[in-house]
Amino acid sequence: CTDFEPLRRAPPALPAPPVPPVPPVEPAVEPATTRVYVGSIPCSMTKLQLADLFEDVGRVVDAWISKDAKGRSTTMGMVEFLEPAAAAKAVRAWHNKRPYPKGKRLKVALWNKRPPNRRDSFGSRERSAELEELRTRVEAAERRAEAAEAARARACVAASELTALRGRNELRGRAE
Repeated sequence: CTDFEPLRRAPPALPAPPVPPVPPVEPAVEPATTRVYVGSIPCSMTKLQLADLFEDVGRVVDAWISKDAKGRSTTMGMVEFLEPAAAAKAVRAWHNKRPYPKGKRLKVALWNKRPPNRRDSFGSRERSAELEELRTRVEAAERRAEAAEAARARACVAASELTALRGRNELRGRAE
């Protein structure tokens, strides 16, 4: 029989052209961070003083100073701001600047690292509450001091008025 065609084999498939590897995409902008590392902190500085030092740059949410096993400062710490722009501004404002005239220059940089074994780098929730409590106590003490100063001022005014009144009464008694 000649009415059928013999089976033809399909031509072998050509290998696919090689695909060039895709280079990893680098982010155009670094991830925004609200934390800054602060090094060369004076040993006598407290975390409240550290927070106050950076308060003019932006709203400070947390401040932390590293301590050794004996509770002494290791002269490094962290400040967390409410907004990333404040953290960047803090680096520009305080890097290589002296907080005190004869003090060391601070080393300030954005905090981009996250320790692998810890849920939160500095446990900021607990320290934020502690920092707010310290701020509340300081504000209450300042209000008490202002009230005491006002009371002293009122007492001085009353004493001077009393002295003036006694002086007038003495003059009247002499005149009569």
